[in-house]
Amino acid sequence: MRPAHGYARMSEPQHTELITALHGPWRTATRLVIIVLPAAGWSAPEIADLLHYDPATVRR
Repeated sequence: MRPAHGYARMSEPQHTELITALHGPWRTATRLVIIVLPAAGWSAPEIADLLHYDPATVRR
């Protein structure tokens, strides 16, 4: 299976908009991602890097 980043192509402004949305009203969705990704084998630092959070926040 191809890695996810092979499918997702977006411009820098689109990426910034997505990250901004994750920190706004979509906070519940962000929390769900933080819950689901460890079950898929992601570490806290990897998730923090993906979502632009501090690893301590992800662990909490």
